Amino acid sequence: PPRGSRVQPQLLAERQHAMELLLLDGAQRPGSQQLAHGEPVVAVAAVRRCRTARRDRVQRELAAQLRAALAVGGLSNKAQEVALRSRPHIIVATPGRLIDHVRNAHGFVLDDIEILVMDEADRLLEMGFKDEVEEIIRLTPVSGRQTILFSATMSPKLDGLIKLSLQNPIHIAVDPLFDVASTLTQEFVKLKPAQEQNKDAILFALVTRSFTKRTIVFFRQKVTAHRFKILFGLSSLKCAELHGNLTQA
Repeated sequence: PPRGSRVQPQLLAERQHAMELLLLDGAQRPGSQQLAHGEPVVAVAAVRRCRTARRDRVQRELAAQLRAALAVGGLSNKAQEVALRSRPHIIVATPGRLIDHVRNAHGFVLDDIEILVMDEADRLLEMGFKDEVEEIIRLTPVSGRQTILFSATMSPKLDGLIKLSLQNPIHIAVDPLFDVASTLTQEFVKLKPAQEQNKDAILFALVTRSFTKRTIVFFRQKVTAHRFKILFGLSSLKCAELHGNLTQA
């Protein structure tokens, strides 16, 4: 089943008891101000700016009645400070920029966070955000805070983060072999050693004959993704590329 079908009931139920969850799959307002009707304040820490911005757009579309603020590098610091001072319900941020605002934005604190979400926690640590993530955890209140941690893998480094951020966590894991969405069909194309040099041609055959709609192709390198975007365009295939070298505009 989709990850959310098992995660969401736990989140909604345990929110009332300030319990925390560890899920294996990977703000703030001025402290003196309070949101009306006891609405929770949520901080979401994610790895990549593009993914963080996308999550911010999704949040705005799904919950138009909630105010969300985005805090990432590459965008105007001043504009982000204004958004953070507008008393948002949800802040979506990368760890480095969130810490930067905590240290430099007047009146911006983390002491009234009610829900802390760490997405791709293993990647956060791999990319060197250990100190920033730990500082964010220490700056948020321990009592009454619900912490949600998503990770694709388990490691000794992640164990330390779990001990620091979670208390009596509920562990929800996905079986990588058997826990697959019922709507997903998996197929494999095995190439013989002599066919390795024809991989590009085989890929073209697949996207023009077998998978002609709503298709995503993953490449190991950004330069390869860009090259195939050009090649697909020259072959009259509608295609868009998505990688870290593109602007967020």
